[in-house]
Amino acid sequence: MTACQHIRENAMHLMVQTPYTLFAYWDVTPEYLELAKSSLPGEHFGLQIRLVRETAEGAEIADTLSIPSQEIKGRTYFSRQNPYNAYYAELGLSYQGGFFTLLRSAPVITPPAGKATKHLMPKSTTESHRKDTSGSQLVPDSLPFAYSPAENKGSRGD
Repeated sequence: MTACQHIRENAMHLMVQTPYTLFAYWDVTPEYLELAKSSLPGEHFGLQIRLVRETAEGAEIADTLSIPSQEIKGRTYFSRQNPYNAYYAELGLSYQGGFFTLLRSAPVITPPAGKATKHLMPKSTTESHRKDTSGSQLVPDSLPFAYSPAENKGSRGD
């Protein structure tokens, strides 16, 4: 085993599952957590994960979850969120009525609710853009050179 195999990185990730559900997972090293705790005088009250929704007026807390301090690696779901909104997650210490951020995820955007309609799809995939102004087809329905395993049965000298 090399020295690099023992290195862990502190990480907070947020992923979209559905328009209403987000999945978060985190990994914080014990050393990083102890360093943060030692820089805060007084008593801190454990780890929290905050789900933050970005709005035109600024950021607002969408959900908060308290987790045991020993749970330095874990995962959770945030349900009942709003479709077509931007979110990020923060892992931090609850401290004197406030929040001391340790890690922050990259922002994600939940998709709109319901089925995607043609006006939401990229224009290159709609029927109106498959033909040019003269009616000639720009994008073929299928490629003549596409590989099909069924067509090549027995062609390996069988």
